[in-house]
Amino acid sequence: MAKGPKEPREEHVAPTRPPGSQRRARRLEARLVHLREVQAKRVGQLERARARSVSLETRLSGLRPASGALAAADAGLMAYCMRERLMVSIVNPEPSVMRNGRAAITGTCPSCGARVVTTARATAKAATGE
Repeated sequence: MAKGPKEPREEHVAPTRPPGSQRRARRLEARLVHLREVQAKRVGQLERARARSVSLETRLSGLRPASGALAAADAGLMAYCMRERLMVSIVNPEPSVMRNGRAAITGTCPSCGARVVTTARATAKAATGE
């Protein structure tokens, strides 16, 4: 082995990122932050919806008559029949909740069998005799 000039060693060079990758990484991080914000917003909306459903269930349970008082409560329930264009007493009344969240009583018309609906506010007035 002859001594001579040493050959230069190759230094380890870290691979360079492709151009634009930092921009892509920042964009992905921004999207991730946005998605976390949306998720937090949806969780809050879900909690409020659950609280609202509990509130509606308690209001609805207040409308349901006791099993023994069903016949007494039925006598005062009146609704407007769209087919006959008359106020009629409700047959087979059942508490329900309308799409807008208001409580209602649904049932059938005694003469024509059409579905009739009245709001809970009207039924509360009829039940108290106001």
